[in-house]
Amino acid sequence: MRRVVLLLKYPEPGRVKTRLARAVGPERAARLARRFAEDTLAAVDSLGLAADISFFPPEREADMKAWLGPDRAYHAQSGADLGERMEAAFARAFAHGAERVSLTGADAPDRPAAMLAEALDRLDDHDVVIGPATDGGYTLIAMRRDRFASETFRSMDWGTPKVLAQTMDALRRAGRSVWVLPPWPDIDDEAALRDYLGRCPDAARLLEAAHGR
Repeated sequence: MRRVVLLLKYPEPGRVKTRLARAVGPERAARLARRFAEDTLAAVDSLGLAADISFFPPEREADMKAWLGPDRAYHAQSGADLGERMEAAFARAFAHGAERVSLTGADAPDRPAAMLAEALDRLDDHDVVIGPATDGGYTLIAMRRDRFASETFRSMDWGTPKVLAQTMDALRRAGRSVWVLPPWPDIDDEAALRDYLGRCPDAARLLEAAHGR
């Protein structure tokens, strides 16, 4: 069984996309976060893949279901940092019968859906698939249950340009074969947002709507 796990925060102003919020304000940043999540989930749905929503904060479960629909699997994120939350999300999916799991956030909302499918397909002959971000991190990681490498998520400098290189080093030390997808930008600062709006100009309406509030 193949599954996509989507790590999401509930898009509450002031609690999501805080780096973007410094440039565009908390209301605009929350609107963008909502759009990013919806576009990412639509890409998963377009492929007919099952999507689990790993959400934060835990008390927002009812709000998440009202937003994204009740007919999905929802699990509250657990762990002290991003690495622990990612490791726990993989472990939960594998414990519930998944053989292949692709984990992604919503920071690359215009990434082609075909890349999500390729991540799972490439597990036919690789242990791990990773989708680099252009800022030194990554937007997606996929693993097979029989070759899960928990050390991938430990002792990483999360939120820095070192993450991809550190992850690749950890996977090499663990003896895992890795397929690397083409890099794709994630939208987490003002410069990346400008580039995104150039690719997806209709999203600019979210900023205009927030400005009118």
